[in-house]
Amino acid sequence: MSFYGATFALFKFSLNKINMKKSIFSLILLASTQVMAQQNESVSMGAGYANHIWYSLENGETETSAKDNWHLAFQVSPYGVSIRNNRSVDMEVWKYPSQGTADWATLDTTGMSATWSAVYNSDSDWEIGAFNQLPSGSYNYGWGSYNTVSHAVEGDQLYVIKLPDDSYRKVWFVSRISGEYIFKIATLDNTTDVEKTFSNTSGVADNALFGYYDIINDQFVNREADASNWDFVFMQYNAEIYGAYGNQRVAGVLQHPDVEVARVDLDNPGDSYDASSLVYVTEVNAIGYDWKSLNYQTFQWEIPDTILYVIKAQNGDYWELQFTDFGGTANGNISFTKRKVGSASIGENEEGFFSIYPNPASGFVTLTHDNSEAFNVSIYSTSGQLKKSEQIEGGSGLNATTISLDGLEAGIYFVNIIANNQIRYNTKLIVR
Repeated sequence: MSFYGATFALFKFSLNKINMKKSIFSLILLASTQVMAQQNESVSMGAGYANHIWYSLENGETETSAKDNWHLAFQVSPYGVSIRNNRSVDMEVWKYPSQGTADWATLDTTGMSATWSAVYNSDSDWEIGAFNQLPSGSYNYGWGSYNTVSHAVEGDQLYVIKLPDDSYRKVWFVSRISGEYIFKIATLDNTTDVEKTFSNTSGVADNALFGYYDIINDQFVNREADASNWDFVFMQYNAEIYGAYGNQRVAGVLQHPDVEVARVDLDNPGDSYDASSLVYVTEVNAIGYDWKSLNYQTFQWEIPDTILYVIKAQNGDYWELQFTDFGGTANGNISFTKRKVGSASIGENEEGFFSIYPNPASGFVTLTHDNSEAFNVSIYSTSGQLKKSEQIEGGSGLNATTISLDGLEAGIYFVNIIANNQIRYNTKLIVR
């Protein structure tokens, strides 16, 4: 249910020998000849932040959908129970004070705005929607409780919602079992009372995180990008604003649950940073909305040029992202730069074992290898500048070669070994 922050210790590689094969997983920090050039990008949500935009760092925009074409979102993973409401529009949710559903037909909203609990989507966890807030005990997910016998989540909580057209509905999520949500929606005077079923196989959530329902038009909506094809979504959402502002709608960026983000605060624009010390988190608002601020004297949006984000995308590639402009509600434009700084690759290497020691080192390192053919060793600074390059002869069996570190100042470097036109080894080297 919860996500965990993770420290990415080093740009490094690990090597294991299994059945005489060497399985390699490497994160390759791209050197100066390989680093992708910085790209200037922009997206537009439109005036009033009219659209949600799903975005892939590798491929750009992958889906755009109107923010106002849905009201309820159902998590579609096999064991998901998250139900969210649309806070991109003026939609409110109140939780009925009494647990249970016996009052469905007679529910009284007197004093609702003053005494009932308003509930909101979490902006840090996709799995906690407005209807999952304020759980009442073990096996309770806010809107319902897990039945250990039937293995269904059975709805035991009622809600009242206000829609953007200022009409009200009461909602009862009856159950969640075998990939289906059953829910009831009625007007407060019971003139309309319908039961609906949302199924993971209904065709409106093909490989998506959520399936969507439009209450006003009584239809399910396929509006979200394929879950494997985006890293974050530009959208308007609710956030808890510190101080007296409470829960407010903001415009910003929420990330995919499988994406990790580290924020870098530089002393001066363009400063280098220690990649090995970055702390990556998976809270979906790691980028969020507060990379910008409104100057209340000039009424212009301001973006610090000392904040950037290092993002581990779904495919394992690492990118730097820095915002450069924000158009606000007038046009919903967001401009930023992006640059690929690391690439993850998985493969098998039939020959060639490499190891460098000591590390940290001073004066020289010893490279051991069993590569039968010649290969190149290149040492780069953390900024991608080539500092040293040597051609090493191959040989049979296990070999040891001494590499001088003369001319390298104390600091952090990255070593690439290229054999047979492929990067076979990449590791961090500390020079004392």
